[in-house]
Amino acid sequence: MECYECLQEGMTREAAGLCHHCSAALCGDHICEVQYPIALTRILAGTMVLPNRARILLCRTCKAALEQIPSEHFEASKDSRNAHPFISAESEPLVAEMSHRL
Repeated sequence: MECYECLQEGMTREAAGLCHHCSAALCGDHICEVQYPIALTRILAGTMVLPNRARILLCRTCKAALEQIPSEHFEASKDSRNAHPFISAESEPLVAEMSHRL
């Protein structure tokens, strides 16, 4: 299988993985690896985010689309159960600054 992004650029490279969201084949240069929180929901106990995060692979297009979810919909706390799944706590101030410019 060949990398979809490379084919769009007129090159040919072997794919190393698939985008979790759109399933496009991607080479190592075009894969974006993100850590995604895993939540456990119980009817009486509520929702609990487990300490280990899952690794998912995304293409740049899908990663950018998922990052456009406004951060104010998530709590800003580093330990928050509702932290933005695709924006790390370290990059949160930069994302907030960029969104205010738009």
